[in-house]
Amino acid sequence: MQNEDDHKEKRRQPAALRQKREDRLKAELRANLAKRKLQARARRQGAEDARPGALMSGDDGDAG
Repeated sequence: MQNEDDHKEKRRQPAALRQKREDRLKAELRANLAKRKLQARARRQGAEDARPGALMSGDDGDAG
């Protein structure tokens, strides 16, 4: 029943709002895909993780 209600609600939305939402979701998906591609390339090249607090692959000499 919930799916039917959701479907009916989508039909009630004006076409402009529906299109705007779809465009926004498509843009978010493209951005996410691009980010994941960059991450995969960085892993293949052995680049360090640039996020704050991430583990670095290099040896600082601090350990031990």
